[in-house]
Amino acid sequence: MWLKDLPIKDTTLYDVLKSQGVFITPGSIFFQGLNKEEEWNHKYECTRLSLTANEQDLRQGIKVLSTVINATYK
Repeated sequence: MWLKDLPIKDTTLYDVLKSQGVFITPGSIFFQGLNKEEEWNHKYECTRLSLTANEQDLRQGIKVLSTVINATYK
């Protein structure tokens, strides 16, 4: 999921969501090997989601995710 212009790092978002029982995978871990000179903001603005939980857990996780992301952009 791409969160364009995310005002915090993807790892910070991970920590906030984790504290609320929602686990994501920070996107930056998928972009290893880029040179330090090649900073690419997208790698800090995206996250990976798993949709393997049951429907009730997914719905609750999406509610938490939505609340946290909306608060982050304010």
